[in-house]
Amino acid sequence: MIKLPGVAAASLLCAFPAAIQAQDEAQEEMETVLVTGEQPGPGLWKVSRDGHVMWVLGSFDALPDTLVWKTKEVEARIAESQEVLYPGWPRVGLKVGGFQALTLVPAAFKAAKNPDGQKLQDVLSSETYATWLRLKQKYLGDDDDIEKYRPMIAQEKLINAIGKTYAMKGLRMWPADAVVEKAAKKHGVRINRLPHVIHSIEIEKPRAILKAARNLDLAEGECVGRNFARIEQADAMGLFRYDVAAANAWATGDLEAMRAKWGGSPPAELQREDCETAAMIAAMNSAELPAEMRRGIDLIKQQEELSKQAGAEAESNWLAAAEAALARNESTFAVLPINLVFNKWVYLGKLAKMGYLVEAPGEYSGGSGPTGENAVLPGAHAP
Repeated sequence: MIKLPGVAAASLLCAFPAAIQAQDEAQEEMETVLVTGEQPGPGLWKVSRDGHVMWVLGSFDALPDTLVWKTKEVEARIAESQEVLYPGWPRVGLKVGGFQALTLVPAAFKAAKNPDGQKLQDVLSSETYATWLRLKQKYLGDDDDIEKYRPMIAQEKLINAIGKTYAMKGLRMWPADAVVEKAAKKHGVRINRLPHVIHSIEIEKPRAILKAARNLDLAEGECVGRNFARIEQADAMGLFRYDVAAANAWATGDLEAMRAKWGGSPPAELQREDCETAAMIAAMNSAELPAEMRRGIDLIKQQEELSKQAGAEAESNWLAAAEAALARNESTFAVLPINLVFNKWVYLGKLAKMGYLVEAPGEYSGGSGPTGENAVLPGAHAP
């Protein structure tokens, strides 16, 4: 969900972070365990029907400079293709005038803090507050000002601080893009970048919404407390560090390791709760909820619905473009994030259900093989 302009701190209107990029603790540690030198990469997925083929590269978000990706196969497949296909992504924006957005900052800052001058120690249980103090000391240090913020805001600041702590230098971000674009340019292959699917919401009287949110008592403490416990557990397990195992699996083309990494879901006990939604439900049950706050809640609902709609449209656009490319081209080259490649419920999974033969690297049939539900698509669970 996209945040309202100037309201990044307001707990009522904040997006609950979906995930944290795993980062490593130190460059030296990574270099001792990460594969180095020239590596083959993940291999290419093959989508085919009626003699036409689409080669799909599952891209990885970051690779260290110490690793050299052997790109000969990728370049060869691009050279023989007539088109390179990139997806468009969903975005939800909010219409607030530039000057008006600037004037909202003070109101948003006030709405982000606990009502009546309370501090986190006043609104959290003793056990939760003790967990918070341990995490705060490790990642935020002696930041006393954060004690004034609502629990959901403190949680978001903590998550951001963890990401910054484990951020590393020496990483090439989305390295596949540079290789693919260079090869396409070299061989004169057209790059088809699908447009992003953008929806906008116009906000009326945002200042009144923030003013009402300022003194709203949100039932968030217990939910955030459970999330603090999950964050501490995940931290102890090293889940926030740069995912060396994932990088190794991608770099070496270890299909089973990639399936293990991207073919399932995180442990249920470590998945954080959406405290914002829980708090909104509790607030909606309040008979004294101001009309302005109901409008704010309606905006959040509208954002959620538009986000789902935009995501579905972006996927639908890609499927239509992939079908068209497969029909007109003898060979097409496509790039998708690796986690989507392994999710059989979206993108390639839907092509398989539409009757295309989808095969994983090293599992090509070499001829007419199973289609639809029997296609050789990497196994995955519903997100």
